[in-house]
Amino acid sequence: MPIYTRTTGWCWFNSPFFLNSFDIGGKKYSSVLEQTVIDLHAESNGRIPKGICAICLQLGARDSGSSSNNCWVNLYRDPSSLYVLQRNIGTYNGVGPALPDNTWSQEQGIVPCDGDGNISFRCVASGTETLDISIIAVGFAEK
Repeated sequence: MPIYTRTTGWCWFNSPFFLNSFDIGGKKYSSVLEQTVIDLHAESNGRIPKGICAICLQLGARDSGSSSNNCWVNLYRDPSSLYVLQRNIGTYNGVGPALPDNTWSQEQGIVPCDGDGNISFRCVASGTETLDISIIAVGFAEK
C-alpha cells in the first residue's frame, strides 16, 4: 500500500505522522534562538523524499509557563529567511492574551523548503525544557 497519494503536484500522506524529534510526549525544548535545520528526510525515516520544494505541516506547541511568558515556535524556509509558520502560545513581549499553562495550540500551513528539501525552526520557551513541540507531516510538493 502506498504511503501517500498524488494530487495536482502535491503528495498527501495517507496517514499523517509526527517527525521523530517533534512528537507529543517526546523531547522537551528550551529556547532555541539560532535557527536550526530540520532534516525532513531523516526526521521522517525516509518517508519524505530529499529535495522536496514545500511541505504541509501541522505545528503544535504548549509550554508549562505560557500564561505569563513569551513562548512561541517559528518555522522557516532556511536559516536566512523570515518565518513562514508561527505558533505563539504565550504573552507577546509581555502583552497578552496568552494560553493557560500546558494548553496545546495548533496551526497548519505550507512551509517552502530550502534547496535540500529541509526547513528550519526557532523557539522561545518559558524555561529549561518547558516547551513541547509537535510537528505532523501532512503532505509535500516535489520539484
